[in-house]
Amino acid sequence: MLGQGPGIKSSKVFKALKYDSGSIKFKEISLHTDHAMALTDNGQIYAWGSNLNRRAGFKEDIYDGVFEPRRVTFYESEGILPMRISCGFDHTLILFEDAATKKHKIYTVGQK
Repeated sequence: MLGQGPGIKSSKVFKALKYDSGSIKFKEISLHTDHAMALTDNGQIYAWGSNLNRRAGFKEDIYDGVFEPRRVTFYESEGILPMRISCGFDHTLILFEDAATKKHKIYTVGQK
């Protein structure tokens, strides 16, 4: 189950998501069937769940899933700031703002 740990297929009680809530402040969360992404108040993106076809935004293939929020970094050297996120069936859309021009760009990760 998404965010509940490896090998968990069903549960009647949900456990709290494990992450450093003292220093990471999520301002937006989007999820679909098997992956989730969150945007922090300081412009970082975190993802967890399936990275099949890289839908969670991680560069490497992760077949077993990511069971706790993990920072997504592919965009950090490009001078763009994430504004919004939206998880879909096998992809995620991310709206960025170019730091220099203030123009918006839409990126998609994970499509086949």
